Amino acid sequence: DLYTCLASGGTLCPLDKKTQGDYRALFERIQKINPSVWVSTPSFAEICLADPKFDGKMVPELSVFLFCGERLTNTTARKLIDRFPRARVINTYGPTESTVAMTEVEITRELCEREDPLPVGRVKPGSFVKILKEDGTEAPEGESGEIVILGDTVSTGYFRQKELTDAAFFEVDAGKLRAYRTGDEGFMKNGMLMYNGRIDLQVKLHGYRIELGDIENNLLRLPQVSQACVVPSIREGKVNSLTAYVSLYGGEPAPEGEDHGKAQRRKAAELKEALRQYLPDYMIPKKISFLDKIPMTMNGKADRKKLMEETKR
Repeated sequence: DLYTCLASGGTLCPLDKKTQGDYRALFERIQKINPSVWVSTPSFAEICLADPKFDGKMVPELSVFLFCGERLTNTTARKLIDRFPRARVINTYGPTESTVAMTEVEITRELCEREDPLPVGRVKPGSFVKILKEDGTEAPEGESGEIVILGDTVSTGYFRQKELTDAAFFEVDAGKLRAYRTGDEGFMKNGMLMYNGRIDLQVKLHGYRIELGDIENNLLRLPQVSQACVVPSIREGKVNSLTAYVSLYGGEPAPEGEDHGKAQRRKAAELKEALRQYLPDYMIPKKISFLDKIPMTMNGKADRKKLMEETKR
């Protein structure tokens, strides 16, 4: 993002953490910049979408949204397409170890209706993707496994971290191609890469293997949910329950006389019931906590470490 902006003669306008955390300062800054290209995680765009004023009238020069670092949900994509009819929404995938984005696809209204979840795109020239099963063999199209990136975008490893480098990087074709094990799960569909989430976000609960990202994505399918993050509650080294932290849109007024605690329990019960249309009972979080907004890391991703600390209290 840094080099492509400067190489094309653009002006780079980063937003510091303090500005991102202050809605008033954030929107004042965005309006003043009036950017033509937007680069962020989907979560950060969702925070902005919580304000109905965030649209094409507020940022008239905005022509492209570029997303990477997290799964872009159909709900978020639809909102952006509706509010910014002149802007293109581009979904990408690629970790830092492969010089970031190495796939891309434009998300259109038609694609939103046809695919759920959304693809992260076709692989760019110079890069290749293999999906490897647990036994190390290549998975056929449509079957999930670890995403392995090969090609000239892959770095040579971690600086002065030989053990980490040896675990994640390797060479194929007699050293002609560098390869990187991403730790991400995905599969290929119609020539495009589909991203399932982090392998290390899979937990075992009561004998079932559960992908936390799967629960989060289904929470985000509910129209009242703007942000969601699911974390395990760990006791004596074992996962004994799941907690979902959720941020809601506006919300309906509570019935007259209903206290705050009762309203929270009612909303949690309604979300659990709504989730049952998408998930089996063993994947429904035991507890749902409501936050004004999900805490973010410096990279614009949900701060899972901070939320896991919350579950211990």
